Amino acid sequence: LWRKYVKPSMKRLFSKVKDKGKIVVLHSCGDLREILPEVIDMGVDVYNTVQTEIYDLKELKREYGNDLVFFGGISTQQLLPFASAGEVYEESCRVAAILGKNGGYILAPTNTMTAEVPVANVEAMIKAAKGIAFNQSPF
Repeated sequence: LWRKYVKPSMKRLFSKVKDKGKIVVLHSCGDLREILPEVIDMGVDVYNTVQTEIYDLKELKREYGNDLVFFGGISTQQLLPFASAGEVYEESCRVAAILGKNGGYILAPTNTMTAEVPVANVEAMIKAAKGIAFNQSPF
């Protein structure tokens, strides 16, 4: 059904964006492995959201890292609401090391952060991102 009803319209829309010299960012929750090659062929440049609960990050990077920028990877379902700040920092660094190898990664939560995410965990993710960006450990 996706190929018949959704893909043609999305492809036309993406084509108009690309014709203007812009990038295409696709947000889609869930597992897109079955259609990810087609999504790339349609012109998607950035794939959001990379959910660590469903993807093997090393495999995802190996298979599609030359074609896509990955956006997300920091779990809003399991990590951010429940882990310690130290665990969030370590996981953020781990995910960035995998998906950011040779570039092509935007460190971010997988989705909207809800009220139950402790502020300290958000700060830990930001500190990890800053440390990675400036090649230093903020802790």
